[in-house]
Amino acid sequence: MAVIIQNVGNSVRTKLVRRSPYRTGNLRYNGIGGLMSIGANAVVFEIGGQNAPYGVLLNDNSTIRGRSNKHYLWIDNAIDDIANEIAKELGGYVLWLTHN
Repeated sequence: MAVIIQNVGNSVRTKLVRRSPYRTGNLRYNGIGGLMSIGANAVVFEIGGQNAPYGVLLNDNSTIRGRSNKHYLWIDNAIDDIANEIAKELGGYVLWLTHN
């Protein structure tokens, strides 16, 4: 199970790196941390962090400095796409549930 989780985590991270906003390359190459295992059933990686703290700001703010942010929701949209890609690869589907 740990190997499967590690492989899925690596796939998510790689796909997220490919979808990250690119202007100088800093966010893509330095702002998405390496994969770390948490026990046998979980992995985690950081987006933004010290090297590119604006990575999450680009996702969360529809405007930056009074101008429209073309990267608004980039993480959310990428994760949705990635989850659907992985489900398709595994022969399944993703069911998104929302709470009001």
